[in-house]
This record gives sequence, C-alpha cells and structure tokens, in this order.
Amino acid sequence: MKLSKLKELPTSRSMIDVFGGYNHNLRIGEGEFYDMTNLSSDNYPVLSPRRQRGVYAVPNDPQGMVAKDSLCYVDGGDFYINEYKVSLGLTVDDKPKNLISMGAYVIIMPDKKYVNTADLSDYGDIEAGVTTTGTATFELCKIDGVGYEGAVTQPTAPKEPENMDLWIDTSSTPHVLKQYAPSSASWVSIATTYIKISAKDMLIIVSMMRAELHLWMVVSISDLDIKEHILLKIIRFGKKILSTLYFVVIQ
Repeated sequence: MKLSKLKELPTSRSMIDVFGGYNHNLRIGEGEFYDMTNLSSDNYPVLSPRRQRGVYAVPNDPQGMVAKDSLCYVDGGDFYINEYKVSLGLTVDDKPKNLISMGAYVIIMPDKKYVNTADLSDYGDIEAGVTTTGTATFELCKIDGVGYEGAVTQPTAPKEPENMDLWIDTSSTPHVLKQYAPSSASWVSIATTYIKISAKDMLIIVSMMRAELHLWMVVSISDLDIKEHILLKIIRFGKKILSTLYFVVIQ
C-alpha cells in the first residue's frame, strides 16, 4: 500500500497592536472592524462590551448640535457645552440651526452668532456694524474716492457740451452716468460707478473691518425712500479732514 506524502502547512502569527475601530466600508485596514455591535475600546488592548447608555441632557427645544471635544447643542435661544449655558439671544422658531465647527469656534447659522469653546466669555455676532448718529453724505465717485463734480441730471443730453463734461441720463432705469468725448462727438457711458459714503462716526466700522476683514457692508437709509437694506461691496476706505471717514462702495 502506498501512502501519499503530506506537506506541512506553514503557519504564521500576525500581531495587531493598533485598533482602528469601526469602519463600515468596502475596503478596511488592519485592525479595523467592518461590523461591530455593543463593543468598546475603552479597555484597550482588550475589546469589551460598551458601558450602559445614559441620558446626557434633556433639552426642552433642541435646535441643533455639533460634536467637538464635548457635545455642543442649542436649546431654545441658548447654546450649551458641558452643561454650561451661553445666552446668545438666538431666534426660537421651527427651523433648525446649523452649527459649524471652525477650530475652537462654533458658528451658529442663520443667526450669525459665534462661540469660542476654548473661552466661553468670547461670543457674539460674526457681523460688525454701527448706526451713524451724524450726517452721512452720498456722492458718486471714482474707485479712488475722487468725486464726479458738475454732473448734469436730466433725461436729455446737454447742449453744447465740452470735453469731459458729465451727464446723468435719467431717460432709462437704472440711470446712466455718461461723459462727453469730443473725438467721437458722443456721450460715452461710464461702465462702473462707485458711491462714496462719508460720516464722522464711521471710525467704529473701520476698526471692526480691520480686525475682522469684512469686505461687505449693509446700508439702511431711513431718510430716503428706501424700504430695504442694501448690500454693498467695500472697495476702499479713507480719511478726510475733521476725522470724517469715507467708504467707496459698489452694489
């Protein structure tokens, strides 16, 4: 009787010293579990059953949450972290809040509020603003803040114009600023116009802009027949005499 010869199967031992945790994807790495139920790595390197679940908080009106070093959530109009309440005066409605993690900060939208989770005394609005109490002036200008002077405002072209004369054509909406060019004997539209807003108490806005790098400002003019806020892009700002600050803006 002939017996076949059997070859000894090679054996090996693989040591895994890092537990990668739960990874429910088609491809996983060594030390990761594709599926895992009620297990915990709290007792690493030994896997053990998870601890009993408990109640972290019972908010009355939860609006949103985000995970940082601790759970952060909004309950009604207040922000909570580690059971510490920060009163931000948030709006309370049926729409959920979006909590955005940015480093140590949490941004709350659409209320446009921020909280520094490393220093809970640091919180407030992400927008800077001030209401001017003095007289504000509005003037058409160039991008460098130099105003257009002597412009004629009417629906028809001025008669006998001279070189570089200005005309605000009101025959169409929106109105168009034009400049006379004698070489072509025609009025040429100025493609981009800017507005210079000047006031003595705009220093607060300037200092906020330098600190927070705002590039836009919202202007609400109550003295004119404007019923809504206007979003303007700030091109530059400068200083005139008597500490009057001005902004050059474009809509």
